[in-house]
Amino acid sequence: MALSDYDQAIDLNPFNSRAWINRGITYRHLRLYDLSLDNLDFALRMGRFSAQIYAERGRTYHQMGDWNCAIADYESSLAKFRELHPPANSPDLSGTVARQLRRVEAWLNYLGRPLLA
Repeated sequence: MALSDYDQAIDLNPFNSRAWINRGITYRHLRLYDLSLDNLDFALRMGRFSAQIYAERGRTYHQMGDWNCAIADYESSLAKFRELHPPANSPDLSGTVARQLRRVEAWLNYLGRPLLA
């Protein structure tokens, strides 16, 4: 059902970045990783929401087992978040952005843990 909704949204507006991102996330949940990456790559080329897209693409690579690409995308995501928003300890940081930052940092830390052992 969700995929058909995203397909319809994209048919109505091919430049709907959120629909491309959400469809990519849905494909990832279905373990259709190549389709997920295709959708996220297309959304990234649109130039909006790059911090979120890098995070979601990194998560896709992470779940595929491609840790090098996952780490690179997580780091790109964090750099974009920091470029677009004040420091994480700033009271000006919205709750949503702070949660997204913590989520990406947790994913990155998870990948770094085996290297530290």
